[in-house]
Amino acid sequence: MKRKGPYISTFVAFFLLFFIGTALCEIEGRMELTGKNAISITLKTKGTSPKTMILLINYPKDLQIKGAEPKISQVIPQKGEAKWLLKGFSHGKKRIKVEFFEAIEKKTLSKIKCKIRYKERGSDRIIEKTLP
Repeated sequence: MKRKGPYISTFVAFFLLFFIGTALCEIEGRMELTGKNAISITLKTKGTSPKTMILLINYPKDLQIKGAEPKISQVIPQKGEAKWLLKGFSHGKKRIKVEFFEAIEKKTLSKIKCKIRYKERGSDRIIEKTLP
């Protein structure tokens, strides 16, 4: 009689590591002033990165965006809103730079809000995080 125990436990361990491990993703981010009229958003992933991520910035309506790298997917100046659809996000760091026509003071920087949204791998759950 053959023992099935080691094979079953190996299968269960593989299943847990593969399916649960691929669903786990941790994204950290921060926004900082990088010049008198520019901000930089740094995103860092740990674990399995999502395939697509949305970056949303809400800024005061009296500011106007001069340019950004990577290019902005959608801007709604009347709402003070800019969106990026970041595809093919790889493991590690990603930096988004935004330049405004106007100078940004520290009190204005506190009014700029940044969020990321992504779909958790292996489920239909949408994760939304506000960046500090």
